[in-house]
Amino acid sequence: MARGNLSWEAVKDVVTGEAAYRMRHPGVEFQKACVTNQHFNATAVMHAEFNRVELYDQAKVAALLKQYPVTMLDVERFLYTEWEDVNA
Repeated sequence: MARGNLSWEAVKDVVTGEAAYRMRHPGVEFQKACVTNQHFNATAVMHAEFNRVELYDQAKVAALLKQYPVTMLDVERFLYTEWEDVNA
């Protein structure tokens, strides 16, 4: 396996996480995605296809960031939503 390639383990975490959320939130439909700043190996790609998990590797993330630029302030506003209430 080449260094930096994620295996089936990454996809498995998404699949099992979705199963847990389905149990916790019956009737809610979930879409599964696995995002990394690395790459996925062939086994991860195969299992993602089997389990309907969308894969976003380094190239896809870079393309999305080029199309939809995000600043660190955008990330902080997302993470710390209470800041808007304080500064309002």
